[in-house]
Amino acid sequence: MAMKMHTSTPGQRDCRPVLPKPRTTLETVRERLSVSVYVSLRSVVSHFQGGKLTLCGILPSFYIKQVMLSLVEDLREEGVCQILDHTEVVAQTESHKGPEWM
Repeated sequence: MAMKMHTSTPGQRDCRPVLPKPRTTLETVRERLSVSVYVSLRSVVSHFQGGKLTLCGILPSFYIKQVMLSLVEDLREEGVCQILDHTEVVAQTESHKGPEWM
């Protein structure tokens, strides 16, 4: 990974590395859900305020719900004091059932 360097005045070079912008807790949560192999987690809506992480959406199984919670349970250092799980499990009918990994 190439590091960018700060520049001060024309002709001079500042050798301090430019550090990446720190991500917010919400960005971390959304990234974790969006890169999951379980496609249904990508539609979960998340909100973070006052130390409370709220997750909302519809999931196809309780297993997927547990996977979702496991992806966000370690965020205490990021300021998460409480996780409010407002997701709902709605089983798919046999005729409309997608692949098992959904």
